[in-house]
Amino acid sequence: MRATYLDEVSIGTFKVKEGKEIILVDFNEDASVFSKVDKIVEYTKSMLLKKSISKDLSKPIRRYDSELEYIPTQFICEYIRYITDKKGIIFNSSLHNGGKNIVLFEQDKVERINVDLHCITNVDISAIKCD
Repeated sequence: MRATYLDEVSIGTFKVKEGKEIILVDFNEDASVFSKVDKIVEYTKSMLLKKSISKDLSKPIRRYDSELEYIPTQFICEYIRYITDKKGIIFNSSLHNGGKNIVLFEQDKVERINVDLHCITNVDISAIKCD
């Protein structure tokens, strides 16, 4: 999330409910190339496509962005939600290197364990010259 100074942020811990199953589409999975030697071209195309989608899903929303820029990723998410049996997606965080974002399409499959309120007291901003 993109919190600013003095924002209040709720951070929760959740677990999958007993007897429920959540199958996610992982746009970050790194399978061994050696496990797919007989299908190396298909494997490579699949991995490149997943990385590209993860990059697009991770793009931060800026105040001057057009809503039209998000139609392709919205379409992909809607397709996964309504056409496949998957219950969510995992993709890279745009704010935390190595972080993962999880989007669940059905919140009734999880239960809240804990929610903590955090007050933002410091924001560190860096800048570089734009080309």
